[in-house]
Amino acid sequence: MTNNIKFDFTDRVTIVTGAARGIGREMVKAFIQAGSFVMAVDRDREGLMETCQGLGERCQQSITDIRVKDEVVSLMQAVKEAFGRLDICVNNAAVAPHTALLEESVEVWDTVYAVNCRGTFLMTQAAAKLMIAGGKGGRIINFSSAAAKRGSAGGAAYASSRAATEGFSRVAAIELAP
Repeated sequence: MTNNIKFDFTDRVTIVTGAARGIGREMVKAFIQAGSFVMAVDRDREGLMETCQGLGERCQQSITDIRVKDEVVSLMQAVKEAFGRLDICVNNAAVAPHTALLEESVEVWDTVYAVNCRGTFLMTQAAAKLMIAGGKGGRIINFSSAAAKRGSAGGAAYASSRAATEGFSRVAAIELAP
């Protein structure tokens, strides 16, 4: 079965986090193919270069640690300077270590929550402010996982961080919808 659905994001401005590989990389390509300008965001410079290779000026890169508020603020300023506005923010970046609960370190736990929860919070807050200032609203997409509801052995930090992301996203939707 072929998917014949076409999306039109002509001249929309999109941020995709976790863009250096995997789903993030494919989303960057899909948004550009659908006509969007994209700011590809990750900490992996080489991965971002590979993602944007051959995509032209529609693909800009930002080496940003979404766990750091000042870096997220700088990212939003760069988006505003490069494109004038923000229409779509896709919070895809995540870390998902596979560690048994009794062997999980506090450092790994904190890193998972810093990226998956704090990063999503900082990106959502900053993107919403830029969208509101632009006067035309926008769309914020926060990724989660089925693990948030079903869990799995070795996935305590990841599953619980994704459940937190879902709760946060519901609140953000309620507060930002107007």
